[in-house]
Order: sequence, then C-alpha cells, then structure tokens
Amino acid sequence: MGLFRNMRSVMTDGTQSDDVAGEPEDEAVEETAPRTTGPWDDTDEQPDGPYLDLGGLKVPAPPGLKMHMDTDKTGRVILVRVEVAGSELQLAPFAAPRTEGIWDEIRTEIAEQITSDGGKAEERSGPFGLELATSVMVRTPEGRSGKRTVRWIGADGPRWFLRGVITGPAATDPTAAEPVERLFAGCVVVRGTAAIPPRDMLEMRLPDQQVAEEPTEPSFDPLTRGPEITEIR
Repeated sequence: MGLFRNMRSVMTDGTQSDDVAGEPEDEAVEETAPRTTGPWDDTDEQPDGPYLDLGGLKVPAPPGLKMHMDTDKTGRVILVRVEVAGSELQLAPFAAPRTEGIWDEIRTEIAEQITSDGGKAEERSGPFGLELATSVMVRTPEGRSGKRTVRWIGADGPRWFLRGVITGPAATDPTAAEPVERLFAGCVVVRGTAAIPPRDMLEMRLPDQQVAEEPTEPSFDPLTRGPEITEIR
C-alpha cells in the first residue's frame, strides 16, 4: 500500500497499514552531509526562535501563530494545520528508510490518486526541490462538485520525511507563499532512535500548555479543520 493511501487511512480512522516491514536494526546507517537549509533534523544546529514541541515535530511559534490539530478517536494527533497570513499549511512527519528518500515515490502516488479522482497534478520545481501543483475535486457546502488548488511540498531527512500541504493564496501566489515556506523550512523533525516502519507517521502530541477540543474524525479534504488550539502570543 502506498503512502498516499496510507495517509488517507490514517486521516479517517487512525489505523496504520501493517503491510510494511520494520527497518532492520543491524543495517548500517549511511553517512549524510550536514543540512544547510530546513526543515531540520533535531541533531542539526537549528535557527534560534521559539518552537511548539509536538513530539515528533517542532513547529516555529512566532507571535500570533494559530494552530489546529486533527486527532483520531483515541485522541492521537494525526495532522497539524497552521494558519499563515491567510493561507494554511498542513504538516505531517513520517518515518523513512535509512538509505533513501521517499518523496519521489510519494509524489507519483499522490499525482496518480488525484488524477484518478478527476483532478489534475503537475510536477514543478520549488524551494524544496520538486513539488506538485494540483487541482483537487472537492464538495462545496451546497453539495456541488468543485475544484480547489492544493500545493504539495516535501522534504526528505535522515530516516524521516516531512510532508506539507498548502492551500489558500500561498498555493498559487509566490509572495503569499513566502511566509508559509519560511515556516515549513523552520520545522524540526524529531525522528528518535525507535524502530518505526518506513511510511508510518511519527508520534505527535498536543503541546503541554494547550487543550484540544473533543477528538474529531477528519476527512481527506485538505480544507477540513480539526480541533482548534488557542492562539500563541
């Protein structure tokens, strides 16, 4: 099962696919050069600034930040949504193999799924490498079919992958995209040393100082909001 289908499963009922084997513990770790741009690994020397610690992911927390978090029925966090200057950035960190990235394969799976659902997907270059500009089929509040522009970005790190989904003006406007891209680049992924099957989501938690609303059952729709977290000041 591909990660795109796996992500849809996680976002609807919180279940994880069991058809991916865990990583061999005795496999040698490939040496990698130090990262010079974000998103960052927690072992990197990271830029200064306040962060919200969500466990497997640390998110930059500038004044005025508004964050929403989707949870499954058990209260487990499965998606982070950040409002940035009128746009929204969805964040989700995943485990990846020791020796290779997975974003190339994931882009193909996302594009195939979207086009099979009647949408459009175009690969293009961006600040984090290749990304996808897509037109996704959605259902309007009136029950009509429509399309929404969604931009998919990704970053491969040492044994992790961070996926970003951008909606709103930043999906098409380079100027509006700048603060969104800056926040994505400032994220820190905390992979840890535990054996986690590639493509499984890294465990996240609510910030200690915040209280979420009752867990919801989020849909795949990138625009559906989850429990809202209070504004950071």
